[in-house]
Amino acid sequence: MTVAEYDDDFFLENGYWVAPCTNLDALEELQNKVVKLINEKVPDASNFSLSDVHNAVKKSDVNFLRMAVFSELNSDQNFRHNYFSLGKNYIEYLCGTELAANTKVNFSIQLPGDETSILPSHCDTFSGESSYQINLWVPLTNCFGDNSMHIFSPAATDKIIADMEGLEQQGLGSLFDTYIEGRDYVKLVVNFGQVVLFTPTVLHGNNL
Repeated sequence: MTVAEYDDDFFLENGYWVAPCTNLDALEELQNKVVKLINEKVPDASNFSLSDVHNAVKKSDVNFLRMAVFSELNSDQNFRHNYFSLGKNYIEYLCGTELAANTKVNFSIQLPGDETSILPSHCDTFSGESSYQINLWVPLTNCFGDNSMHIFSPAATDKIIADMEGLEQQGLGSLFDTYIEGRDYVKLVVNFGQVVLFTPTVLHGNNL
């Protein structure tokens, strides 16, 4: 499927695309590198596939392991270029070719039932990110259900932000009861070999 076959209206209405990776060789190389790094840091992990590595990693060690992999990946001067290649065609279609990127590529690990790894619903623009950027999320395992990311539609995000002033006591978590109907809210299903492009202006996160 070419970029031109993707539905612009869908992106505008829902705030994201799930699309095939545009450089599978680079993706497989990245996955292999992460597996190697995890095996070096957690010797017992060598007996498991990446999707089963939670059987060897303790919750208390997740952040140490995440930061170790993050540091190693970003120490490679070619890493940002290779990462960009995973969604290059889509990013250039959406944004053009005169581009800038963050200096570091983030890395996260989500273990089953690990409440310490939860990233609550948020917009990246809340923390100063540009509203004109495009985010590229590249999972290294199949992601579905509670090991994936949720996204609220732009319309639902606008409603939620408008209602925030009255939710100081209840918190953002209370919004799920109101805004998870239909296409207002979706928990993405993303297979290895696919990437997600989304706007930083929509509420998104992960949850148990």
